[in-house]
Amino acid sequence: MVHSQTFASYCLTEPNAGSDAASLRTTARKDGDYYVLNGEKAFISGGGESDVYLVMCRTGGMRSAPSNSAVMR
Repeated sequence: MVHSQTFASYCLTEPNAGSDAASLRTTARKDGDYYVLNGEKAFISGGGESDVYLVMCRTGGMRSAPSNSAVMR
C-alpha cells in the first residue's frame, strides 16, 4: 500500500449507527482459522473496487463487555 499498488477501504459506517464505533452491530466470530462476519456497512469509499478491506466489527459481547476489532480481508 505504501507504493500505491494496493487500494484499501476502511469500513466503519453502518446504516443504524453511523460512524459511532460504540454502536457497531457488525460481528465477527472465529471459525477455525477464519472469521465469519455478519452485518452491514454503508458509504465505503472504494467499495467493490478495493484490494483490501479493514472492517470494524464487534468480537465481544453486545452488552456487558463489548469489544471492537478490525478484521482485514
